[in-house]
Amino acid sequence: MSLIATSRFRYGHATGSDWPQAVERVIDQLDEQAADERYTSNATLGIAYWSEGFSGHAEGIIERLKLATGLRHWVGATANTVFGGRQEYVQREALAVLLLDVPSEALRTFSGTHPLPVLPSTQGPQALALVHADPRTPDVDVLITELAQRTRTGFLFGGLTSGLPSAPQLAERFVYAGLSGVAFADTGNTGEGQSAIGVDIRVKVTQGCHPVTGSPGRPAPKPHTVTQADANWLLQLNGEPAFDVLLRDVGLGAYAGRMPPGEMLREKLAGGLFVGMAVASVNESAATVGMAHMSPGAVGDYVVRGVIGIDPRRRAVALADEVQQGDRLHFCRRNREAARADLVRCLTELREELEEAGKAPRGALYISCNGRGVHLFDEPGVELGLIAHHMKDLPVIGFAANGEIARDRLYGFTGVLAVFS
Repeated sequence: MSLIATSRFRYGHATGSDWPQAVERVIDQLDEQAADERYTSNATLGIAYWSEGFSGHAEGIIERLKLATGLRHWVGATANTVFGGRQEYVQREALAVLLLDVPSEALRTFSGTHPLPVLPSTQGPQALALVHADPRTPDVDVLITELAQRTRTGFLFGGLTSGLPSAPQLAERFVYAGLSGVAFADTGNTGEGQSAIGVDIRVKVTQGCHPVTGSPGRPAPKPHTVTQADANWLLQLNGEPAFDVLLRDVGLGAYAGRMPPGEMLREKLAGGLFVGMAVASVNESAATVGMAHMSPGAVGDYVVRGVIGIDPRRRAVALADEVQQGDRLHFCRRNREAARADLVRCLTELREELEEAGKAPRGALYISCNGRGVHLFDEPGVELGLIAHHMKDLPVIGFAANGEIARDRLYGFTGVLAVFS
């Protein structure tokens, strides 16, 4: 079947010398699509992302959009880089808007002042949620986990937004801290066997790192097991000093037990070094929300954390997160070939799932790490171009995040794609 839907969501994106110019360009696009039979003229929820330079005018932007569309319900956030269609608006003021045409009964917006109710609430718009989170929020990772427990599937998707104090989020009203967003009901059955009103969303997570001892397209090597740790310090891996394991992985195994020449070590670690820490598999269905599926990538399901220091005396390695005995990990590097291949794999899987289910996509959100995009591929729009190519120019907006949210945790160096069908 064709992936060209006849009821796509309307969307628009634009840059401009000032916010009125950008918002009018977006409105022109929305109006033009309203007269196009490929797009729906209806909408129940607007999602908007605006650049940091427009953050002081966010209220004016939303008021103008409400007036032009007649749509009262909006969520959104401020971002450093905004996505729209094939465009990655890097260091440019921009606005991107997606108008969702889904049952209003299947939606519930939330924020710190209007939180989601605590389960058990097995029905209603609480199957999974789009989440925007302020990176300055204390214990934001703990709050994300707690919020996931308020959804029936335990599945969130979204990202950390701009960290500027003056950069608002939007969930019906503007907020300047914490978490906000919208929860969606699924399309499952009620207890009486009747079909529930809901939304079909399919979520994929793509990753862009690869083990330093492996290569893209080949099976990943066996992960290391943490056998001794102290807070964020790796002390032993597989019963050996962690620093010696690192040296062996990067090709300096001859220096185990001693310090390699500084110049040689710097050369081997050029471009940054990370660890991919394995997490429990989430390769599962999130009921009939769709296959809320975290793609395993090159080394299985993992979160990426930076290597931030070494202690040659203790033969230890410091990470940008705490680690525990029994954790499994790889030393990794960011890799554009691996990132491209994994995104293409995710898109191929998604197309096949939709075709098998007899569904057509209507619109999408893409949240990608601010360390990806132009910083990884050396040119803007590569990821968005791949999405457009494989999904037949599906309406898509999004932003570059300071951390990506998937299921119940924070990720790094990943892309999160949510497709409405």
